Amino acid sequence: MGGGSMRTVAAICVAAGLLTGCSTSATQEGPSSAPSVTVPTVQPGVMPNLTGLQWSDVKPLLRKLGRVNVATKEIPVDDPSKKSRIIAQDPTAGAHLEPGAKITLTFGT
Repeated sequence: MGGGSMRTVAAICVAAGLLTGCSTSATQEGPSSAPSVTVPTVQPGVMPNLTGLQWSDVKPLLRKLGRVNVATKEIPVDDPSKKSRIIAQDPTAGAHLEPGAKITLTFGT
């Protein structure tokens, strides 16, 4: 459950609590269905494995790569755990990157 949803549930509980009372367990977050992904270590000039990461995780990594040109694509996915995550990258992990190299990241939608 994202932060916005959590705030919405809390606000509903507060409003409902004024009328009928509300258990705090409704606002506790359960186990996440999102996959656990390790953020890779970035070496300048070497393409890291970005597959499975979200854009917020990738932005700081791309800055560490130096001067690269990033293009993004989106494709529909059926698996909810792949939505908003990188499902493909070009070049592949481990590839040498020259200054100004083009990187294409494909996100699931």
